[in-house]
Amino acid sequence: MEERYRNLVENLPVGIGITSMEGKFLVANRTIQKMRGYDSREELMRTNVAERYYDPKDRDRWLALIKEEGRVDGFEIRLKRKDSSIFWASFNSILQTTVSGEQQIINVAQDITERKKVEEALRISEERYRNLIENLPVGVAINSPNGQTFMVNKALQEMAGYDSKEEQLRTPILEHYYDTKDRERWLALIKEKGKVKDAISYKIG
Repeated sequence: MEERYRNLVENLPVGIGITSMEGKFLVANRTIQKMRGYDSREELMRTNVAERYYDPKDRDRWLALIKEEGRVDGFEIRLKRKDSSIFWASFNSILQTTVSGEQQIINVAQDITERKKVEEALRISEERYRNLIENLPVGVAINSPNGQTFMVNKALQEMAGYDSKEEQLRTPILEHYYDTKDRERWLALIKEKGKVKDAISYKIG
């Protein structure tokens, strides 16, 4: 039975490791070895994982959480491979005490580098489009059918005579209409046709 569990842990597609509180590997499976870029398990086991953090303060923060809570879930952290290249990992960790009273950490690690790259690319793309909309010479707004305004650009803020976007966003949208029935007509046209052009009057200031 013990051999069966050992084989299961060894072949899991996530990194499984047990370390001492000082950072010495006691157990490590094949996935964590490859994740960290080591050619052999023996070489990995000789490594002090405390030295393989991109920012050593991250380990201090992680250890503090484990000591306080007894476990940490979804802790995202940057680590260094054997060749010192950087990768992102997500830790799910549990503190355990052995029969001899020694504290150890059981850690399940996943390489989330690709996900982080996608998130960063999305952030850059969103920032690029946000800057584009913000600097358009025409007014742009996003609001809900019930009248909640989520975003306005600089041109619309200035057009409507507000000192700040925050003030404009707090203002009920119906106050922007010269005739509130125009909004009802505009909403009806949008629902019917999917888009509307040159359909309403708008109150400035």
